[in-house]
Amino acid sequence: MKHLNLLLILALLATFAQTGISQNTYYVDTNSLGGNCSYSNPGTESSPFCNMSKITDMVYNGQINAGDIIYIRAGVYPSFSINSIAGTAGNRIVIRNYPGETPVIDATHPNSSTNEYAVRLNNSNYIEINGLEIINAYGAYVGGLTLNSAEHNLIINNHIHDNRQGNNETWTSGIRLYASSYNIIQNNEIHDNNQNGIQTSSSNDNSSQFSIQNQYLNNHIYNHSGMTEHSDGIGFYGAYTSNCIISSNLVHDNEDDGIDTWSSNNHTITHNIVYNSGQMGVGDGNGFKLGGANQGTVPGYHFVAYNISYNNASDGYDMNGSGGSVLYNNIAYDNIAAGIEDGWRADQTTPNELRNNILMDNQDGGASLSQYSSNSDYNLYYQSNNADPLVRYDYSNYYNLSDYQNINPNEANSLAANPQFVNITAANLADYDFQLQSGSPAIDTGDPTNPGAETYTGAAPDMGVYEYQDQGLQLAVKFFLEGAYDVNTNLMRDDLRTTEVLPAANPWVLSSNIPASALAVEGDDALVDWVLVELRAVNDLSTVLYTTSGLVQRDGDLVDFDGVSLVAIDYPLPNTFHIFIQHKNHLPAMSASPITLVGSTATFDFTTQNTYQGSGVGQKELSPGVWGLYTGNSSGDQDINGQDKALWNTENGLFGLYAPNDFNMDGEVNGGDKAYWNENNGLFSLIP
Repeated sequence: MKHLNLLLILALLATFAQTGISQNTYYVDTNSLGGNCSYSNPGTESSPFCNMSKITDMVYNGQINAGDIIYIRAGVYPSFSINSIAGTAGNRIVIRNYPGETPVIDATHPNSSTNEYAVRLNNSNYIEINGLEIINAYGAYVGGLTLNSAEHNLIINNHIHDNRQGNNETWTSGIRLYASSYNIIQNNEIHDNNQNGIQTSSSNDNSSQFSIQNQYLNNHIYNHSGMTEHSDGIGFYGAYTSNCIISSNLVHDNEDDGIDTWSSNNHTITHNIVYNSGQMGVGDGNGFKLGGANQGTVPGYHFVAYNISYNNASDGYDMNGSGGSVLYNNIAYDNIAAGIEDGWRADQTTPNELRNNILMDNQDGGASLSQYSSNSDYNLYYQSNNADPLVRYDYSNYYNLSDYQNINPNEANSLAANPQFVNITAANLADYDFQLQSGSPAIDTGDPTNPGAETYTGAAPDMGVYEYQDQGLQLAVKFFLEGAYDVNTNLMRDDLRTTEVLPAANPWVLSSNIPASALAVEGDDALVDWVLVELRAVNDLSTVLYTTSGLVQRDGDLVDFDGVSLVAIDYPLPNTFHIFIQHKNHLPAMSASPITLVGSTATFDFTTQNTYQGSGVGQKELSPGVWGLYTGNSSGDQDINGQDKALWNTENGLFGLYAPNDFNMDGEVNGGDKAYWNENNGLFSLIP
């Protein structure tokens, strides 16, 4: 019997750990917005701490634990360092902005102990830094946000800028990682720092000081200058820096290179857009610099696919003397040097492979190649200025394709023709559109073995980044939201509409508005709420092919902003993909299997089946055989936990508002919403 009791106790402890019952929430409020702040306060919203010094002391004394949340309210704060502490994979320690407010961490604040960083994670793991503005750090080889020997951290939604000392060369980056691995750097805006936007480095001679398997996703990085040849958008350094993922970043107007992997190796670099590098007149000015270790003598072994590099002061893609990399389905346009530079080699034994790339109007040739580029084929070359070479091979210029193919017959399937991009004459470089027009010679003429491995339509993949689709696509999708679902009617309530709190303007900041006529509709087709819709790649569930928004009706139908039509997508897409639905306070859901177009329509009913789970949850069975999205996730982090309850506390008692903490979607925040949170607390989604 004692043995049974012990098992019960252990089970209860495990449940407490999973549901986050031990989580604590603390508030830092220098301007005393919620109540008078003091170092000696308990750290509640009405009795907050004044700055992060109390939190760092609590860390030192072992009083901050996995799952704890620290909200920083609006105001300007001195720098702080989190030292030698760890959350867990399921319960990070969260340091974030108070909802709707932006705290500024200023390294030059009079109370800062150092100006060499604004925020530092030192020997600390499983920490989340979210929603902070980070400024004014400067010093040699530091960052506004510095990670030193830090692992499994999430750096998300921050604004990091002006970490520099005037025009001095201070070697200060926006974010700097040293000997730090398995971190995710995502959705940050990073600009006007002195060295790199993001710098990752490791030791060159100590294998224990490595930086591996970090992810850099969907960041906007621009305007870095002051270091002449070292102000890159994203820079990687060190022989033990490797195996990182760099995807879906927008990188432009940096003084040196856009993305620089010099002296590092084995990175996956996909779906990035880089332009206007080096146009200040200093720096190398490559869009992508793809070297390997030891100045190119060790192969780079990078996978580089579906990127766009244009209007850079040097090469679109510079192999920097190294071999072993593959470049599939990339675009290089209007670069001052070569589209792809692979002519000079320090490593003369390991070839690079170039396939399905479009190389247009690069002044030193679409590509500068050599006998060491032996695996190249199925590329499209074009020069609108006949004075510029089509290709350079072994330092000789070739102005027509047949002459080049005679000297390099490996490229027998390559083409020389105008790819017919949709728009490369816009006044602003940011507005260029590299999709293919109907009739483009790049359509269905890529390598039929599909080395880039993304889904395609037609006889063969298209060359370039975007697969052409000749007609618009419609989404016939149905789903339920638990918070609004009525089990008695098998419909959702439309309280947000009837109480007139449903916003006509799109809250997902995508351009659309609900017309008054649609808001007046009643019955099964009445509007319930806005949702975000993503189409995800089949071979990589984290790759977003397209993002749009829509509205859900009471009967679960997804409709366009007019309240009637199916959501339409006028964009080239593969024949199969996953459909992902996100709501402001529900866990997201994604189709477990790929959806295949039938004609021009993609059809999927989330209500009849559970969906993608991974190691998390999919959907909730709301009534027998009827499924819907779980409610209770106001933080948007795919995890229903104490953070969501803390956010609910900040709005409890408010009514007549459109709020993320209104879990039952009736226009009020009260105990009814908390009941939903209690029921779902501890559940999480692991959709990539």
